[in-house]
Amino acid sequence: MGCEVARILQLTEKALFAISYLIQRKSYREFHDDLYPDTLCGQPALGADAWFSGENKKIARVSLDPSKQASQSPASSVQKQRQDETRADSRELSPTAAGGYVTEKASSPTEKASSPTEVMGPVPVIRSVGGVRTSRFRHSNVKVVHRSRHIEGLTGLSVSVPSDCNSFHCNDVRAALPLSGPGGQVAVIELNKTGRLPKSIPFLQNTATVMDFCFDPFDRNVVAIAGDDGKVKIFRVPDGGLTDIIKTPTIVLQGHYEKVNIIQYHPTAQNVIATAGFDLALILWDVSTGEEKIRLQGHEEQVFAMAWSPDGRRFVTYSRDKKLRVFEPRRQTSPIQEGLGPEGSRGGRILFVSNTMLLVSGSDKQSNRHLSLYNTDELAAGPITVRNIDTAPSILVPHFDPDTNVVFLSAKGENIIFAFEVCVDEAPYFLDISPFSTTMPQQAVAFLPKLVCNVREVEYARALRLTKAAIEPVEFKVPRSRPQYFQDDIFPDTRVFCEPALSSSEWFSGKNSECRKVSLKPEGMKTLSEAPKEAPAAKKYGTPVDEPKFKTDQEKKEELMSAMVGRMAEKEDPLPQDEMEGVDEDEWDD
Repeated sequence: MGCEVARILQLTEKALFAISYLIQRKSYREFHDDLYPDTLCGQPALGADAWFSGENKKIARVSLDPSKQASQSPASSVQKQRQDETRADSRELSPTAAGGYVTEKASSPTEKASSPTEVMGPVPVIRSVGGVRTSRFRHSNVKVVHRSRHIEGLTGLSVSVPSDCNSFHCNDVRAALPLSGPGGQVAVIELNKTGRLPKSIPFLQNTATVMDFCFDPFDRNVVAIAGDDGKVKIFRVPDGGLTDIIKTPTIVLQGHYEKVNIIQYHPTAQNVIATAGFDLALILWDVSTGEEKIRLQGHEEQVFAMAWSPDGRRFVTYSRDKKLRVFEPRRQTSPIQEGLGPEGSRGGRILFVSNTMLLVSGSDKQSNRHLSLYNTDELAAGPITVRNIDTAPSILVPHFDPDTNVVFLSAKGENIIFAFEVCVDEAPYFLDISPFSTTMPQQAVAFLPKLVCNVREVEYARALRLTKAAIEPVEFKVPRSRPQYFQDDIFPDTRVFCEPALSSSEWFSGKNSECRKVSLKPEGMKTLSEAPKEAPAAKKYGTPVDEPKFKTDQEKKEELMSAMVGRMAEKEDPLPQDEMEGVDEDEWDD
């Protein structure tokens, strides 16, 4: 129950030490079955005669759960046998209250143990760090940029948007955020206009309460807004930004008869958008014509989150009934896979980290937040791994960088951004990266496209923090010993922003294609892989061979005397007093 996963004995010249490996958990009252799978019972499966006769049998496994051990005969018999052997010994080892081990005389169950006679030393506790591998971005240098690049003076920010909405979106030109007030207001702010905003800023008027909104990934000027009137309205922002309030959308998508709470654009096809509403309908639209193309079925409760796969073939949802559902919308309208998601009632967020691997950010019934990794081809088998993070009521909103495989996690009302490197092929699947924290809590965090990063300074991500009164850029950099070279090991070719691979008609007809990628390498900058190797650095301390030999006091005296005699033997010149002429006796004064 103390979450001890291993114990070894270390033999030294004078003592025997017990070393325990412990896993930190919030509670130690219940049995943690994820740490203790069924183990071998310790009894042979076959006798010698049975094995020689050709039989084969596996050793039985038993549970380590204390509540189940009493009912398992193999474990009970082994435990009883060990107790008998222990009582038969005249002396035995037992743990002390201070964490050490002592030898003491055996006693009957009714007698108290005698006082310890020999302490064998304390038990050093070694905490588990989740694996040997470490992330390349573990010690990232994260900081908020200078205040001169902030956008300040925000007023009237809405803090009552639904939890299903990210409440803050951006592209490389502008950012969108909700405002309080009647009529569903969404402000669109130009990122190049830093400094203090005017008291009144223009906005998009939705005429209904805003449930969700987002930018078109292939058109910087298009914003889609979902309202509680069951409509999705597409607005176009003029070049140069808003100068006045815009009330008339260019297109209205109307097909839900209840609130629309989530909207998601397709990752590779232009003018394809998915919407989910309280009517349990999930609709795929062709925005260029305003036509409903596909209506997906199979949900029994409200949809909390949804996400497209990177290639745009699959679609996954997570709903209030705590189920994950995988769709291939052009193949069939019902789910092709179903499985259980997080147990918490506060919802969660999902996104793909590859075309088949799904990352789920959720919590359990005790509000313990965690990350789960699923294989969408085997969704019913449950998560491949679960990474516990902390305990808090808010939902962690993930952002995944496919170039570096780093997932960033932020939550409304908190002042910290978690980060992990995701390894989808082997354990440990999540590698820790130092979190970033500030004194000012954030309302939301949005990440800019990769093309805006300054690769000359090894900046691998840039985000915008939305607070109650400002928008603050945050830079994520990796310290490197040779930053003058292009770090091609962490900057692979990245996807071109605002360039679709398919049109809406091509995708709905069944075609698939990937977006074009470009190199981030600046012109005239050499790559790190082609750079000459550095000479090994000089050692700060010499090896034991280089250390001077230890000499005793007698050896030092003999060496000193030998040196003095040698110098006197080599001295052939007369002494100074021998060269003095002196004076006659009569010259002395009486």
